[in-house]
Amino acid sequence: MTNNDGSKQFYIATANLLNFANPNRIYYENAPAYDNKAYEHKRRGLTDLLAKAHADIIAVQEVWDSNALEALAVALGFKPEQVVIPLASNDTASPYTQGRGAQHTPAVGIISRFEQLETTLLEEIAPKAVIDIPDIGPHQHFNRPPLILRVDAYGQPITIITAHLKK
Repeated sequence: MTNNDGSKQFYIATANLLNFANPNRIYYENAPAYDNKAYEHKRRGLTDLLAKAHADIIAVQEVWDSNALEALAVALGFKPEQVVIPLASNDTASPYTQGRGAQHTPAVGIISRFEQLETTLLEEIAPKAVIDIPDIGPHQHFNRPPLILRVDAYGQPITIITAHLKK
């Protein structure tokens, strides 16, 4: 992360992981689960693709299971604890998922080499930003809440936001 000339820089990448889920997990009623072979093929393909970015921070979309994202992160040289994806958690203590991973729609996440300072989910749309959609009504909640992560990058707090804005 520190160049030979002493400058401090980092790289950020973003990727839609296209329904990345644990093997044998039904994520949509009309989509077959990945068997172990298909899961490993997808994980290796994503690893090969993202490794080329040499990113220190990776914002991701369309993840169903934190375990799958953690395995990808480890394959890229990160640690599991450097993954932030609250709405796809496989941890039974999760207040959002109770360990079931994302439900009904995939989640967004962030992988970061930097120390995590604060995590926020943008679940509600600010009243001034609410849009009244004809024949539907006011759009007040995100179906796929954006994730905001503050990290300490070389002593400087920075904010990373990842979103998958889709109705």
